[in-house]
Amino acid sequence: MADLQDTTGQLVREQFAAVARNYAVSKVHSQGEDLPMLLKLAQLSGQETVLDAGCGPGPVTLQLAPYAGSVTAVDFTPSMLEVAQEAAAARNLFNVEFQLGNLEDLDPPKTVFDRIVTRYSAHHWPNPHKVLRSFRRALKPDGYLLLSDVMASEAPVLDTFLQAAEILRDPSHVRDHTAPQWQEMCRSAGFRSQMVHHWSLRLEFGPWVKRMATAPARIDALHQLFEGAGTDVKTAFDVAADHSFTVPCCILRADPI
Repeated sequence: MADLQDTTGQLVREQFAAVARNYAVSKVHSQGEDLPMLLKLAQLSGQETVLDAGCGPGPVTLQLAPYAGSVTAVDFTPSMLEVAQEAAAARNLFNVEFQLGNLEDLDPPKTVFDRIVTRYSAHHWPNPHKVLRSFRRALKPDGYLLLSDVMASEAPVLDTFLQAAEILRDPSHVRDHTAPQWQEMCRSAGFRSQMVHHWSLRLEFGPWVKRMATAPARIDALHQLFEGAGTDVKTAFDVAADHSFTVPCCILRADPI
């Protein structure tokens, strides 16, 4: 498993090093209905310690820091942290600490966290069980985790299509899990969990592949995948003529048992 972590980590850094600023201006990442919902669900009073796990260019940090006591923003890619740090400085957010790190092996914090929030990061985790156990150790007994991400379908044909599309676009993609899979992994890591918000995310094909700087050969393969999809798949993902499509997303809340 260590080899898998090393390989995936290298892919993540390679993929995102050159496109960090694309993600900073991406409407999917800098906006989205889940960002204000995450703030609402975090129930911050101004005193809480928050971990933004897999912070990317920092949209969660920017959303939560004005209402938290402090935010620790951790990411695996130096260029993402650089972009996030610039954004926080531009907004005069001085209660944020940025750290380069692996979510599987969080350093024992000086103060454990009241909230851990992770958004659009979990599908890159090669060992989600290890990450969840790491989160469990880092949370206060009355704290909780909010995980926001794309959720795979339990229907095999829909699941296969989604995973194929994701990995063709981005070789560092590991897996979009189903909601029941996340809940079982949370249970194994010492959490009780529930899905607390659902929404549909529209992905415009052109910006979707441009954001990741997907290679032309892979874009061609994606077009073939979408063209060859069955009617049930095209209907489920609301595939348009230009191959824009819609994916289901959820926010999961997990409380330590």
